[in-house]
Amino acid sequence: MSDTRLRAAQRLLSDTRLSIAEIAARTGRGDQSGLTRRMKAALGVAPGAWRKGRP
Repeated sequence: MSDTRLRAAQRLLSDTRLSIAEIAARTGRGDQSGLTRRMKAALGVAPGAWRKGRP
């Protein structure tokens, strides 16, 4: 996943109520587990935790 797609996923997690699976699909990750692996590797946090940590 490119930095651009990772930033897009972060933005969607912060700004929408889309499911994590939908965000993964929209950002080219295919499924929730793929997005989770990528975010943990790059940022050290899972998508759900990222979402909860945002205002």
